[in-house]
Amino acid sequence: MSEQTRIQLYQQQTGAKPVIEGVIPIVIADGAKKKLALDFIAWLRENKMQPQWGGLIQSWQWKFNYKSKTILIITMSENGWIDYEESSWFVIPLPYPYNDIKKHSEAIIKNNLQGIIQNNQCFCVHKNKDGRTGVGCDPQKACAGGMTKNVFDRDIEGICCGGGSERPNTRFYDPGETEIYCIKKLLELEKKARDDEAAVKKIEVK
Repeated sequence: MSEQTRIQLYQQQTGAKPVIEGVIPIVIADGAKKKLALDFIAWLRENKMQPQWGGLIQSWQWKFNYKSKTILIITMSENGWIDYEESSWFVIPLPYPYNDIKKHSEAIIKNNLQGIIQNNQCFCVHKNKDGRTGVGCDPQKACAGGMTKNVFDRDIEGICCGGGSERPNTRFYDPGETEIYCIKKLLELEKKARDDEAAVKKIEVK
């Protein structure tokens, strides 16, 4: 990214907060991937999940709320991440501690989404390559190399511990059409659950 672009984005941050549709073309160069991302953002907006600027440190981040709770996080970086050296973006649906993907287990299996979720777990960045044993999210717990977690009846080694949580740590890096389809299904399940909960509370109030 050019210094001029960095300055322009900084000005956006301190003035008008960056619009995600404006950052996508900077981070995603491939035309087809860019269109997929823009279409996904349009779908989120149409379904009452509006992006809220989360900040700019080493990457750009937006949170999407539904019924006053975060339902999705999107992060974009032109510096890449571990194992992802090129410009990239990733999507975290139903992020902990707001929700737990496993609560939708029955519907996920019914829609045959479990394999996609299993293949999109976030692995520990501390890979034990240099012998470290006490480096990780929680300084009180040694987690270098990650945890073994059961994700829909499949034990997967090396998943990011997420502060020691046994929940799946699901992140979709550079999602394609299959992954976007899965993310939409997860969001639809969670939206329905929240709508049903709100309806029950409304009845209880009456």
